[in-house]
Amino acid sequence: MKVQMRYFLFAATIWSVASSSSGQTNPELDPSLGLAFPLAVDGDYVVCGEDVILNKEVVLKKGTILHVAFEPPTLEDVDVKRANAKVDLEKTFPRKIIKVDQSEMTYQQRALMSVMNKRAFKVKWKDPNQFRGWFHKKYAEQFFLVYQTDLDSDPVFAGLEYLDGLFLTAPDGKITVAGLIPDSRPAQAGIKAGEQIVSIAGKPFDKPVSEFYVTYLATKKGFAELGESMPMEVYNPETNETRTVQIQMPYSLSTNPFG
Repeated sequence: MKVQMRYFLFAATIWSVASSSSGQTNPELDPSLGLAFPLAVDGDYVVCGEDVILNKEVVLKKGTILHVAFEPPTLEDVDVKRANAKVDLEKTFPRKIIKVDQSEMTYQQRALMSVMNKRAFKVKWKDPNQFRGWFHKKYAEQFFLVYQTDLDSDPVFAGLEYLDGLFLTAPDGKITVAGLIPDSRPAQAGIKAGEQIVSIAGKPFDKPVSEFYVTYLATKKGFAELGESMPMEVYNPETNETRTVQIQMPYSLSTNPFG
């Protein structure tokens, strides 16, 4: 998987702003991410116990090796201030995990990336409790996960994003709400942790898990343009019941209420 460098530069730059009000901008997940994230042990490695929809572009497959979680650096961090602005990233990290056209980066951005590489690839956790403890303490938008799809691939890192306040996993390919933010629109519609998403707007989701994020957002956009609720069918494996919930969608900026 190729990761766009500008995303991480942007995330690292805005981190200094987000961290000052993280309790307001990153509400707690229920159950907490420490409990909701499916973890397992495979030999000497901590791995994903089920498929996890990490963000719009990344799905961590069951068995994905998890190395560590870390906070992206800020310009105010001591190690960033000490970083040499003219550092050669290829020398700092000779495995060339991340290739950067340094001509497009400022000295500050290069220093941030130097420190980010050191934080990402210096330590590897071997105990699932280290991940669970970290997830209990940190909000999702405050850290990146370092992972490896298999032993033959290079480790990479990416951030976790909640889809409309939902943390989604996919055991056996079934989109499952592992946790959700209590005041999110799906929670207000009555969706509960542990329920499976069967269909969106009456259309059964029978595509690869990697396409769910985009499918959800595209469908949501259509209802938001009309200012209408988006119906979603969910299945509760505990009660063996299937029901339809209505997720309220606010008017989008493109909506013309007079048209």
